[in-house]
Amino acid sequence: MRKESKVRQRKSRGFTLIELMIVVVIMGVLAAVALPAFLKFIRTSKSSEAPINMRAISNGAVEWFDSEHMYSNTGKPMRKHFPHDGPDTQVRNGPKTMRRPLDPPCHKGRTAYRKNSEHWLQRPWKHLKFAIGTAHYFQYQYTYDNSDKFAPSFTVHAHADLDCDKHLSTYIRTGVVNKKTGEVEMSDILVLDALE
Repeated sequence: MRKESKVRQRKSRGFTLIELMIVVVIMGVLAAVALPAFLKFIRTSKSSEAPINMRAISNGAVEWFDSEHMYSNTGKPMRKHFPHDGPDTQVRNGPKTMRRPLDPPCHKGRTAYRKNSEHWLQRPWKHLKFAIGTAHYFQYQYTYDNSDKFAPSFTVHAHADLDCDKHLSTYIRTGVVNKKTGEVEMSDILVLDALE
């Protein structure tokens, strides 16, 4: 009978304070290690949009450059150029930078831009065949420079402030026409502070 009561007493005893403190310390160490890794993973997933969209903008610029465009009033072909923000009846030289959305990254404490398809309806975005139909984290800049008739160029930038600390993630890609071959040569995407 005594053995039975000791077994019951041991089972109903529960955890000691030391055992609970050990569990709390272990949980704290796990959180200290896992939380920064988790936050880095989140920022990495957010930053993955920039290279994809920059390639789409660059491909749109090259496709426009390679297509033949005519002056509507004379029917004569236009010289090869990159998309610009002017009317289709002329070639704008630039350089000029177009930016969408207009608000800076992390505007009013929001890291993501809201969905707004109207941003992308104007030139040069529609000629680049580029639009974003969902919320996104990066502001995109497209700069065209058609002033050199034999070597026009463009540059694409993407900027984001993924944690609203006023320090930007920046991605840059350029395209320049090779004067000898007439082909568009694009740089690799240069990344500055991808995860800030």
